[in-house]
Amino acid sequence: MLLISILKITEFIITEEAKEILYNPKFKHIGIVSLVGKYRTGKSFLLNRVLLNQKKENGFGVAPTIKPCTKVF
Repeated sequence: MLLISILKITEFIITEEAKEILYNPKFKHIGIVSLVGKYRTGKSFLLNRVLLNQKKENGFGVAPTIKPCTKVF
């Protein structure tokens, strides 16, 4: 499911499918979090803390290596 289309490095649009989801009253408690930065700077770790709130769920993989644990779709 594509929610955001990037037009240029500084310009993007929200797809119609995303608008339908975000404006649906059924999903009124949805929050959107975006985190960007250089590799190996703790993005996955921070998202795990924010999203999972210290729970024992899997979340994003993190490891002390230069091999990436998350994927870009």
